[in-house]
Amino acid sequence: MPSKKTKSENCITDSDVKALCDLSEYYRDEFIPAYADAVVYLSAKPDETLLEIENILSHVFQILNPEFDASKKAENIGKAKGHLERATLDCLKIIWGDIGELLRDINGDDNLRKFGVNMSETEFKEKVVEYHNLLSEARLVEMRSIGKSHGDTIIAYKRAIGLAKELLDVIDQGKINSFRSFRKVINIKSNTLSFILGVLASLIATYIWIDVLKF
Repeated sequence: MPSKKTKSENCITDSDVKALCDLSEYYRDEFIPAYADAVVYLSAKPDETLLEIENILSHVFQILNPEFDASKKAENIGKAKGHLERATLDCLKIIWGDIGELLRDINGDDNLRKFGVNMSETEFKEKVVEYHNLLSEARLVEMRSIGKSHGDTIIAYKRAIGLAKELLDVIDQGKINSFRSFRKVINIKSNTLSFILGVLASLIATYIWIDVLKF
């Protein structure tokens, strides 16, 4: 029976190290930026991504299993990469959903678009249309990539999100919040005035009816 030391010495080869380094590079360059943005937008860690991370770790540690041959380790590398891509894509779609909702709200409101965006309305509307076109392309790529690598889908979603972030840069959230507060006050005053006028109208109608009954 081989000793623990022997097992430890045989658990990883130069090719395993290279595979892990490649996986680590993708983790740093692609996953971490997307994951960081998703956590910021959600103010929490997405559950589906945490599950993918757990799956990634399970396969990574199998790469260090001295009882596995090269083909079995390569299989686990592939599965770990697949889960890493899936986790990255999930994060990008979380970002897209959050940004998309904000853009829809502003683009669909003439006043918010006019007073809360530091860009001409025409240009902003054109870029929002371009953003939605890029999203449509990304969804199409995703549908075509079912059962395959998520690499092309990730690139497509990153293009759309890149444009969305450009649009976020010209949205003045301070102005948006101020205008919404102002509009809320106006609505409250308008509703109050309508209520008062309604009460007055009801009182006047009552007095008129009473006078009619006297005759």
